[in-house]
Amino acid sequence: MVSNYSSGFLPSRCCESFPIELFYLSNFFRNDVYNDPKKFKRYIKEYKFSPINVNIIKKLLSRKTSTLDISKLRYIYTGTSFLVHRFMWCGESEYIIPACIGVPWYYSSKILGLPPVLTYSSVVLWNWRLKEVKEPFSLDNLECIHFLTTTSEERRSEEWFYLISTAIEGCCAEIVNLVAENLEFLYSMISNKNPESELIANDIALDCLFKISNLLDKQNNIMCRMSERCDPEIFFNTHRKYLWGSRKLENGIQIAGCDDIPTLKFAGASAAQSSLIQLEDIFLGISHNKNHFLMEQRKYMPKNHRIFLENIEKTNNIHYYIKKGIISSPQAIKLYNDCVNKLVDFRNIHHKIVQSYIVNQSNTKSQSTGTGGTPLDTFLKSIINKTKDSIIKNENDYRYRHRKLIFNKKIIIFIIFLVIIVLCLVINLINYKVIKNYKN
Repeated sequence: MVSNYSSGFLPSRCCESFPIELFYLSNFFRNDVYNDPKKFKRYIKEYKFSPINVNIIKKLLSRKTSTLDISKLRYIYTGTSFLVHRFMWCGESEYIIPACIGVPWYYSSKILGLPPVLTYSSVVLWNWRLKEVKEPFSLDNLECIHFLTTTSEERRSEEWFYLISTAIEGCCAEIVNLVAENLEFLYSMISNKNPESELIANDIALDCLFKISNLLDKQNNIMCRMSERCDPEIFFNTHRKYLWGSRKLENGIQIAGCDDIPTLKFAGASAAQSSLIQLEDIFLGISHNKNHFLMEQRKYMPKNHRIFLENIEKTNNIHYYIKKGIISSPQAIKLYNDCVNKLVDFRNIHHKIVQSYIVNQSNTKSQSTGTGGTPLDTFLKSIINKTKDSIIKNENDYRYRHRKLIFNKKIIIFIIFLVIIVLCLVINLINYKVIKNYKN
């Protein structure tokens, strides 16, 4: 099992520059160009881009021939995602994307195993830097690299919206290794099939759940800070449209002059694309019955994160061990329920944010649909209810099993003690007879 995510699903730092072959893309981010919708679109449409440029980019971003490191590839994908979505949604919507931004966008997403669309990865995971490098990672020490909006007030709101999730990913990063390492260790311990291993397993689970419970507190506290700087009206009326995917356009989008690239129709960026939150569900055994939307959102995660979740799913989760009576200490079960309740709290906080930032701002049901494409209120309530269903309601049954486990261990220790005494008596008797025969 992979367990080398020391910074969780975030990189230790984000790249902030294009390779020399794509440096022309930096010009599109110039304030005098990017902040003026008409000038921005005209500048990109008129940029001279030949088939030779297309071939250079294909080679640069091919799995077989690329010499770029992963951080550079992420920056290309992130930067071009911002350019394409600003081009697509500022002013009148566009469904033909110029090749100068569309080609590097498409092939960078392909090499990373991501769909060509703005995702949680491009706005949250790979779009941050520390304000003060010598200061520790925290929400108040983060800033964004790229923006979709233009005025300082809009950007203040947009930045905070992204950084809340970035801070959760970083401040709760320890959850990733805790889950991977402890589930693997629990499996190996319980495979020994002896009472002592089960007691050690209970201790392991207790320590792991205690740490995760504290990290979930951090997660909730960060989420509660959304309203500090993110303005509901700015989010709904200005920022949110840029998060829509190409699926929002009836016929999707096409990249100009590239017949080998198919028409693109994808959902937009969504918090459901967070590998961390889905990992918490998997660890706690919270079943959403293979919810179609949640499973589809995994396609919008980086490939290595997606594979990581699939590998974790193949192991038994903590809820399974409790149901089977293997983990049965009262403290562990209480901590398990605490973790589930804190995840319920997190989802209730998120639901209130959605109510404030989308439902209360919208005039129609269609406007109350998430950027990922779901009817928000119904979907979020169902997720909250499914989370609640995982709470262990009758803890006494499991406490009885724990007492029985300890009782069985005491019996085994007593039997071993008796065997040792009998062996000692037998040895002494043999020695006595040997000595007696020797004297005779």
